[in-house]
Amino acid sequence: GLVLLATHGEPLRDGQSVLDYRLRFAPADDGPRQLAVGEVFGGDLRLEGVFQVALTACHLGEVVLRGEEALGFAQAFLSAGAG
Repeated sequence: GLVLLATHGEPLRDGQSVLDYRLRFAPADDGPRQLAVGEVFGGDLRLEGVFQVALTACHLGEVVLRGEEALGFAQAFLSAGAG
């Protein structure tokens, strides 16, 4: 029931919304892995049975500068089924 994500966060560029914020994971054999807030809201990640998600990422504190806290990864993980 615990998920730990130690990742690199990609800063948002002008014109992007918090839904575009991406986490980048270590590359796999077939290329880089990434996950955006919008993809979690879209159902690309299911977390049923997970009671806690711990997320560490650079630039994470810089993402929510416009009052969009409800649309960040915390809400996305809850919508994906995490407790």
